[in-house]
Amino acid sequence: MNLKRVNSTLLIILTLLGTILAMFGTLPNVPIVAEVHAAPPNNPAILGLFSEAKKSNVVVDTLIRSPQSFRLDVNITDAGLIKGYDINITWTAAFLSVKNSTFSGAGCPLAQGCLFAVVSTTRSNTTDNVHGFLRLAVVDTDSGTPFVNGNGILFRVGFNALSGTGAATVIHIERKSLIQNPGSVPYKPIDAFYDSRSAPFADFPLAVSPTIVTINRPVLASSSASQTATVSIATAPTGLASVITLQALGLPLNTGAVFAPSTCPAAATCSSTLTLTINGGPKGGATTTPSGNYSIPIIGNTTATGISGNLVKSIWLKLVIRPPPAPVFNFSASRKTYTQEAGNQTFLTLNATLVSGTNDSIAFGTNCFPNFASAICEVKPQTGGLIVKPGFLATLNVTTSASATKPGTYKFNATATSQGTYSEVLIAKNFTITVTVLKTHDLAVQAFSASRNFAYAGVSLGSPLKLNVTVANLGTVTETSFVVNSTARVVLLNNDCRLAFVDANNNQIYDTGETVILDSDCNGLFGSGLLDFRIKYVDTNGNNVWDPGETVILDADSSGTYNPSLTDTVIAGSPTFGRSLTLDTSIRFVDSNANGVWNTGEPVVQDSNGDGKYSFGKFHNDTLVSGIAPLNNTAVALDTLIKFADTNSNQGWDSGEPVVYDINNNNVYDPDFVIAGTAPASGTAVKLSLKLEFVDLNTNGAWDLGETVFNDANGNHVFDTGEAIIVGTAPAAETVLTLTAPPPLATALSPQHLSYVDSNLNQVWDSGESIVWDNGTNTNTKNGLYDTGETVAVGSTPSGGLLLASTTATLAPNTSTIVTLSWDASTLQRGKYIIGAAVAPVSGELNTGNNVVLFLAFTQKFRGDLDGNCVVNILDVGTVNTVFGQNLGGSRYNPVADQNNDAKINILDVTLVNAGFGTHC
Repeated sequence: MNLKRVNSTLLIILTLLGTILAMFGTLPNVPIVAEVHAAPPNNPAILGLFSEAKKSNVVVDTLIRSPQSFRLDVNITDAGLIKGYDINITWTAAFLSVKNSTFSGAGCPLAQGCLFAVVSTTRSNTTDNVHGFLRLAVVDTDSGTPFVNGNGILFRVGFNALSGTGAATVIHIERKSLIQNPGSVPYKPIDAFYDSRSAPFADFPLAVSPTIVTINRPVLASSSASQTATVSIATAPTGLASVITLQALGLPLNTGAVFAPSTCPAAATCSSTLTLTINGGPKGGATTTPSGNYSIPIIGNTTATGISGNLVKSIWLKLVIRPPPAPVFNFSASRKTYTQEAGNQTFLTLNATLVSGTNDSIAFGTNCFPNFASAICEVKPQTGGLIVKPGFLATLNVTTSASATKPGTYKFNATATSQGTYSEVLIAKNFTITVTVLKTHDLAVQAFSASRNFAYAGVSLGSPLKLNVTVANLGTVTETSFVVNSTARVVLLNNDCRLAFVDANNNQIYDTGETVILDSDCNGLFGSGLLDFRIKYVDTNGNNVWDPGETVILDADSSGTYNPSLTDTVIAGSPTFGRSLTLDTSIRFVDSNANGVWNTGEPVVQDSNGDGKYSFGKFHNDTLVSGIAPLNNTAVALDTLIKFADTNSNQGWDSGEPVVYDINNNNVYDPDFVIAGTAPASGTAVKLSLKLEFVDLNTNGAWDLGETVFNDANGNHVFDTGEAIIVGTAPAAETVLTLTAPPPLATALSPQHLSYVDSNLNQVWDSGESIVWDNGTNTNTKNGLYDTGETVAVGSTPSGGLLLASTTATLAPNTSTIVTLSWDASTLQRGKYIIGAAVAPVSGELNTGNNVVLFLAFTQKFRGDLDGNCVVNILDVGTVNTVFGQNLGGSRYNPVADQNNDAKINILDVTLVNAGFGTHC
């Protein structure tokens, strides 16, 4: 079994070797033949006893009597690689005894075929002459040679004759004997026979002719082939008790052996015709006879007079099974030398035609890589069968790259390798294909710049922008009057999670007619509703669900309990959650423990005269805010975390206004907040309910004061009419932006968001701005630009490209020039664009990938933004004046330019045309 795998691996290696050699050098068109061995499982091994002196497994000799001795070899044939054995032999104890047994040393050297003579082993040897029994077990433990060849001598046994008057016995190989690798190897046994009697000694002269039989295997699995040999007994047998049955052992798979006649008489001469038949078919086929050289023992099996057991006599026949003859074929191509434009493709026909021999399958290949690495050489089909005419035909498509393949001459090999499907012979043939690559026409834009990097729509700059385009002619001919253009492409944004659609056909692509939703809370569903795991409730009745009337809180610290003092602490009054807080430095405290910060219980006062003391009396009285009034003139300290809620907005604390200790210093009163119901006692356990959801108005993923909280009774994660509102008002239905009916509530929206044209440059979608599917037919290819043909879901169709300027030019081969285009930027409508330059392809030009430049990295600034802060402010007054004719301060401030009324001219106020459009600033 193992040896067959070795042969299969060898065939694979030879195939690869033939292909590689064909790729890198000229091969002789001769067969590469793998050496064939007979090995399991092609045929069972033969384990037999054999006398080298008698050249037979039968020792018949009246001279071998006591005290004479003789020797037998224990042979193995066609076992493949083996690791050890465990052999058990029996005989008649009264007639023979073991003299010695050995598998190594002088008695059994490697030179004489003893397989385990020179490897490290472990062994077990048992001899029982009383009962006529020998057992020898040997295992190869040599790490350098873990296996030995399974053809040769396992060990030798010497026998002493015990009878002086002659005797006979069968020397038998017990069925429990094992050949190992390391598992059991199948075998057929051949016993020995000893006879030293004067009469009647048992023997017969078995012979076969010829001793070598050769059969050529047919191609077809339905065919077979046969050869014969003659098995004969030339003189009459002696001492036999029964007829002689003829058998052939160790036959390969799918091989038949028939004897005619199948038996010979016990006391007469005999001649029998042995017919050996094999099956055709492909190599390795289930019914195919494997090729190889096989040693076949022919045995005559009979019984002898007065002897217990069978007398078996053997002779050996060599069976040679040859595969079908190797194919002889021609290999050609429709063209072997041609010229091709870079970026084009050429189709060649490869043809392998059988001249004679076997119709093996054949494989075509090339060594384009690495010899022609920038090209793609594709053969279809790659494998097929050889026939006489028209042969095995395949198409070789040689495609060059318009950008990567440089002009020049390239050579590579085409290879045809027969696969030995039937013949088991690999033959490789090749020839060289020469390709001259041209690039006749190739215009390229190599650089693009502008004379200025700012502009305003509707505001004349006095002189047009100069767009400088560096154009090169990389071809081999002069190009005349070719067109150079500068265009603007509309930029699409994909940063608004509200732009969703109902993916009716689940293809993750927006299709015309599908409903577009303004998913106001970005929850991925039609309808409002989102979980905030901080929203919890007091389970008053312990039924594990929220019931109307049970208190709902925002567990700000996610502690699972109501902890109003863990964040801001009320010192005096009752502020509301989210109330802004103000610092009044006259509010101070008595630092009783001198730790520099206010602690619960320490008095808080208003030091109204700012003398750093709490004082009262005839001339002045400070106000006690909370706690026990300290002694007169007690020093008071400032803690800037003590703040107040300025309820009357007079910027100072007044008696009765709540005073708070703002622990997190965020100027907002924010302890665990009671959303609805009566505030429970501090430390009350609160529970999470996955049905308490809120309407996320600002899409920040967390509940904020003023946002509606409701009980999602049916668990569909959106608000349904009739569900209990815990705080706030019922949310409005989400907006359907297309002329389609609203889908059912809780309909899932596609996770793929739509893009939009940001006309007012505020980075969010606004009503009236076009909504586009920026993917074409793909789900993961967004280029951030509107491409002609992309689906417009809402609004008007953007321009696929706005021509800004155009001119013509003429260039000689291998030269370049700068083409200047003039453009009045005020003509471009407000919006975000990418400006590019392009040269129109000329007739015959294949490399168009270098004809366009999109100037993505071009930076845009405001005119007059002197300090680089992206806002035109007081530092930039002079420059702003030159553009708008107005100033930011004083009487000359004109709010007409200040579109968002923030007293600053910024991006909302400037109708900006971005000449580079990578950024705003």
